[in-house]
Amino acid sequence: QNSTIFAPAPEFSGDAYFKYYGLVESDNPIGKEYISSTTQFAEIANFIKAADIGVASLKKELALLKYVYASKIFDYMACGTPMVVAMSGASADLVCRDAKFGLCVEPGDKENFKKAILEIYNNPKKGVEMGKKGTDYLKKNLDKERLSEDYLRVLYPNPVT
Repeated sequence: QNSTIFAPAPEFSGDAYFKYYGLVESDNPIGKEYISSTTQFAEIANFIKAADIGVASLKKELALLKYVYASKIFDYMACGTPMVVAMSGASADLVCRDAKFGLCVEPGDKENFKKAILEIYNNPKKGVEMGKKGTDYLKKNLDKERLSEDYLRVLYPNPVT
């Protein structure tokens, strides 16, 4: 099995991210790819599409992030890459409750984060199904044309004809 985890990680760089979560071990079967801050935006989609699993995590819960989406989630959805997130709030709700395209654990929960990654890694068919759910959800619920129409209806609930 040749799996890759894609982990753009603002809190860590390189292997420090994987060491924190206990994913770098000599017998670790999981490959890893990560990007640097100098990676061109146009290249990111290729990395995400090539990955079997995407991850996003926080070492601890941050109150502000409970109410906003981590923008990388939309990139993973568009590319059909399932996610494992160690977050709470809006991002976790989108990934695990609404779109159902990944697995969620509490921020900083190293053991369950590792288990969630291995669950997708050991069940590639499940990963593909999750990734498709993300793409389907994005197309159905977050299409820019539909969102624009919804926004205009909020601004102008009683349009003059």
